[in-house]
Amino acid sequence: MQKINDITFSDDLRILIKCHSEKKGSIIIPEGVMGIRGEAFFGCSIESITLPSTIQRIGNKAFAHCENLKSIELPEGLQYLGEKAFEHCTSLSSVIVPSSLEELQNGVFAYCWALKKVKISDPGLKSIGYRSFYNCWSMEEIVIPSSVTAMGIAFRDCWELKKVVIKSKKIQGNEDIIFKGSCPNLKIEKAPDFQWIRKKRGLKVIKKNKFAKTDGELKLWLPEHIVRIDELAFYKNIGLIEISIPCTVKKISPFAFDGCTSLSILTIKEGVEKIEKFAFHGCTKLTSVVLPSSIKEIGIAAFAGCSSLTNVTLSKDTHVEENAFEGTSQEFHVSFLEDAINVKN
Repeated sequence: MQKINDITFSDDLRILIKCHSEKKGSIIIPEGVMGIRGEAFFGCSIESITLPSTIQRIGNKAFAHCENLKSIELPEGLQYLGEKAFEHCTSLSSVIVPSSLEELQNGVFAYCWALKKVKISDPGLKSIGYRSFYNCWSMEEIVIPSSVTAMGIAFRDCWELKKVVIKSKKIQGNEDIIFKGSCPNLKIEKAPDFQWIRKKRGLKVIKKNKFAKTDGELKLWLPEHIVRIDELAFYKNIGLIEISIPCTVKKISPFAFDGCTSLSILTIKEGVEKIEKFAFHGCTKLTSVVLPSSIKEIGIAAFAGCSSLTNVTLSKDTHVEENAFEGTSQEFHVSFLEDAINVKN
């Protein structure tokens, strides 16, 4: 580890680990830093911070209780902003959310009492999590971009919220719950033909061959009431382009996505523990995959035959079975979360 101006970095200066709790004033994080660990600035008295263009991940509660922080511009390229990252930043008055960020995690700006201006790039963001803006008393208006498809109870007790503009055509959520609490003067402007899509909680298992051998274009962000994906569930689904697998699915069964030749975007959430044999065999459009630290085992030939796959990022603690990445790109290499862009929760 290296310490520079009361801030501790990893040896290669890619990860910002911790800032001294009594640090004040303005901070400029140097270019090349890719990740900020959870609680790195927790409770610091900083007033402003400049993030580098290289930043990709900011951990849970990274800036929580920085009560003098007034504004933050999150740069393009940021891919993950952790839960409660700016919780209780009571002086924070403005935020810019880049198009590269697809999710606002739970409680990310909760109790930011002075937060008045929030600019969310459009398109970009896909989901707004539970209590993302809880108790943001000063917020008067927000525009929900056209790319958002899911919202939790995000705006509860936003006392001064008067106007919400929704540009999306469909959002999974419930208007009565999302804005539950004290928003007494709220008016919602919706895009023409807009629909709220209620969650269907009956389905818990995606059964064998449920989406197998179909060719219509398909993008799926599986909800958290899904607990199991059976073997061959998406076998040779050549229309599947994108899939997001929630934390509630503990293992991805054998051959679940075998032969999904159009699959190019794969998101596996923290909490998934095992990828079984041949799970993503022959997914020839996959080029890069980031696996969460919760993955304990990758089965035989799990990503074999993924001929375009050049990079997989995983934990050093993950057990990789024989031939798991056989037949990938000639440029294929493995990166480790601990050495590269990992951000501890």
